[in-house]
Amino acid sequence: MLWVDKYRPNTFDKFVVHKGVAENLKKLVATGDFPHTLFYGPPGAGKKTLVMALLRAIYGPGVEKVARRW
Repeated sequence: MLWVDKYRPNTFDKFVVHKGVAENLKKLVATGDFPHTLFYGPPGAGKKTLVMALLRAIYGPGVEKVARRW
């Protein structure tokens, strides 16, 4: 396992850099009204980490087994 994968934040509460974005996504998950969303930014900006935390918040911890195919 790579160091970056081992210490990657896996919940919205553990985000440090994208705290505001994580809080907004957390509110969307709590309300259940989740529109189509587009994540953009340069490589290494944390898009995949945010999406994985979002999927984990919606579907639970079992989502990692499905998402590992990416």
